[in-house]
Amino acid sequence: METAQFKELLFETAIFVRAADGKMNEDNIREIQSYSKIASYFKDLDCDRIMADLLAKLRTNHEHAMEVYFHRLREAELTLIQELLILEIIMRMMHVTEAPSQREIEFLKSVRTRLKVYNEIILERFGEVDYLVNKKYADVKETEEENYLEEMRSPDLMKFNDVDLNDTKI
Repeated sequence: METAQFKELLFETAIFVRAADGKMNEDNIREIQSYSKIASYFKDLDCDRIMADLLAKLRTNHEHAMEVYFHRLREAELTLIQELLILEIIMRMMHVTEAPSQREIEFLKSVRTRLKVYNEIILERFGEVDYLVNKKYADVKETEEENYLEEMRSPDLMKFNDVDLNDTKI
């Protein structure tokens, strides 16, 4: 995948993992903004525009936004390094807070099913992470993504209406 497209996909991944637990508040937005300023991955990327656009899409139709993300991820021709970077960003964003939520773990697992990287390489790169290599990903069916999206349809799960972007420095 081209570098510019990949950087945008990577940044969207950071946003989606923070939104995965169903809460996207000012603290989450500040965390992502802060990280985007220090992470070399996002150099030369208009992070504020991407975040504003994606938050608007999440507010309008979070289910569709997730489906588009998973489709882009599935269709992307990623290198091994790019796949590992996606996993790294997810795990970094999951551990911004004290402990990852179950929804964030499920998001990671769903993303993992879309990647071709072997478990052995993940173990070598990240070590033993029980929720990252705890099943045979080669045998996982497309239904994992569908199950995740079905869970996301829960009426009280995604509450993006309480995010006021007017108060956020985007």
